[in-house]
Amino acid sequence: MSEVFYVNDGNNGEEENTFVANTFVAYITAGYPSIESMQDLLMTLYDNGADMIELGIPFSDPSADGEVIQESSMKSLKNGTNTTVVFEQLRHIVPVLRKKYGNRKKIGIMTYINIVNAYGIERFYEKCLDLGINALIFPDVPYEESYRFRKIRDGITNSDELSIISFVSPVTSGKRLERIVKESEGFIYLISSPGITGLREQFSDVIESKIREIKEIRDVPVFVGFGISKHEHVVSMYEYGADGVIVGSAIIKCVAERGIHAAGTLVRELKYGAEN
Repeated sequence: MSEVFYVNDGNNGEEENTFVANTFVAYITAGYPSIESMQDLLMTLYDNGADMIELGIPFSDPSADGEVIQESSMKSLKNGTNTTVVFEQLRHIVPVLRKKYGNRKKIGIMTYINIVNAYGIERFYEKCLDLGINALIFPDVPYEESYRFRKIRDGITNSDELSIISFVSPVTSGKRLERIVKESEGFIYLISSPGITGLREQFSDVIESKIREIKEIRDVPVFVGFGISKHEHVVSMYEYGADGVIVGSAIIKCVAERGIHAAGTLVRELKYGAEN
């Protein structure tokens, strides 16, 4: 395997809401393992190499999530986590993040659209904008239904300030793929394989061809998620041409079994290799 250099040096994307190459995204469930530990967990992951946090607001019926993330969501809900609580925690966390890292480190929110509707779509967007959230990920909103959510967003701000991320899977093809890629914001979230989140041992080479297909349509950043749990997986994704990787279940499993600071070590090992 050839040597691959993929460390985000932190100097790109400083002034704009841009998603640069070699981005390591860590997913965590807000309010897990506790509401009080959110700041410690986020900053630990950032300090150990995470370039972006995908913060999941827990939902009682997380259709896209595997067992590990579902369990963390249930525990978080029992802890009393809701949208208001998450935003209140972020009101304290984001200033600490920006003071230390400026705009180099990104933060996105992942949640299901029922959560957003219950809070109020306009109110949700306005809160995200006020807090400096960079991206929104709605896993249960198909591309064909995303227009109305973008239209509402456009009445408040624009995609440069608050991106709504589009999903592509290995089986997305033809005109549908072309439309998704051409109209995408921020980055493309490429699902490594159809199904739910969770740990995987190996990945299909179709990921490489799908990244190439996307890039031929438009030179947009492509981040690969679902199942990445080893440094070797990260290296492979960059060799395939990915601009970023998204790791969730492995980090949450580590938090559950070994604690927050061990999760920081895991992020560092996943990104840089165990020898660093």
